[in-house]
Amino acid sequence: MKNSIARVKAALSVCLGRFFYTRPSLKRAALIAALYAAPTLAGVLAVSAVLVGAVWALILLALFWGMGAERAATEWDSMFSLPPLSAFAFWRWHGLEKKRFIAVFATLATGWLVTISLAVLS
Repeated sequence: MKNSIARVKAALSVCLGRFFYTRPSLKRAALIAALYAAPTLAGVLAVSAVLVGAVWALILLALFWGMGAERAATEWDSMFSLPPLSAFAFWRWHGLEKKRFIAVFATLATGWLVTISLAVLS
């Protein structure tokens, strides 16, 4: 019995891994949804939870925006080892990176709107 359950779990994890491997935008969106759900589910949906969710959403957006700019940068500043400001213009990124960033942004925006609507309804 335990052996068959282990096989089903292994097959499911392989299937799920292959699914997200071929769809990197959905993988980032699922990661953001999981990270954003933590402060939303941690407390009662009140004004403080909405504010914590908004700050957390901005932190996650800045993190993934910086990661995208780092990948898009072709020149690095020699003094601080940071990408130049022009690398933060996500509309100039490669199509795949732009698609990943838009998936992250859409997931954060949707999560924040859901949080606000639940806070208003409660």
